[in-house]
Amino acid sequence: MKGVADWISLFRVRQWTKNLLVFIPLVFAFRLTSPESFLSVTILFVSFSMVSTGVYIINDLKDRENDRLHPLKQNRPIARGVIKPAKALVVCAIFLTVGLAISYLLLPIGTLYILLSYLVLQGFYNGALRSVAGADVIVIALGFVLRAVSGAVAIDVLFSEWLLICTFFGAARIAIGKRQSEVQIGKTGLRKGWEEVSPDEMRSIGGLTSGVLLIVYTLYCFDSHTATLVGEMERVGILSSFPPLFLSLPFVYFGILRYEILANRAEAGEPEFLIFNDAQLRIALFGWLAVSFAALYLWPR
Repeated sequence: MKGVADWISLFRVRQWTKNLLVFIPLVFAFRLTSPESFLSVTILFVSFSMVSTGVYIINDLKDRENDRLHPLKQNRPIARGVIKPAKALVVCAIFLTVGLAISYLLLPIGTLYILLSYLVLQGFYNGALRSVAGADVIVIALGFVLRAVSGAVAIDVLFSEWLLICTFFGAARIAIGKRQSEVQIGKTGLRKGWEEVSPDEMRSIGGLTSGVLLIVYTLYCFDSHTATLVGEMERVGILSSFPPLFLSLPFVYFGILRYEILANRAEAGEPEFLIFNDAQLRIALFGWLAVSFAALYLWPR
């Protein structure tokens, strides 16, 4: 069982949650109830997870010497020596090949181009940009944008500028929150390029990014094509001219505020676990999902 656990650790299964972003276009393009579209996005999720796993293995192979000196990363399987580099490289090649093949054989060709773009982006990241403060955050955010766009391409719908901008700034804020943890307490290891950034500067950067995210999402609720399709709250008195998506704003604002508090306390260093560890964030997330689903699928259009 320990050997299986080592391989699961190498595959970074816990980080596959990032790839759930491919389902977002399915929801907001009114395709959630389409079995064909749901199957396509599920296949894309598997494909993206396999390709991203290949990237994680390459990262671990490249960084294994430095990881051995790191208080947390020294426990990674390749750094500990429990998985040999040659074997990891073979598995990496299998994951990359199968992931790309799934996209090529079962999905629109555009998804393959996006996956290849993701690999090129990761190449730039690992080559130099990971050590440039700010540039690393932008590259991470672009990786999330590619995930969201691939979900739209998989179901053959146009991806909107709102999807791109909200995804970019949301992902950037999460990446900055992780850097805040690194800068303040070194929880996940101080990233090169951020040594001279103070906690106060990080709070300002994070707050600015969250502010932009909130503004963009607010505009989405009122002026996007999706909001227009949903219509207005015609039978709700003084709110009759407001779109139903407007009701999700309190949950989004509360979630952003809560994340700001956690990030400024250096408690956002492991974003893949944050939603499971903080009840208030869960309330904000599920409240947003519930209201959004009701507005998109239950409200009479």
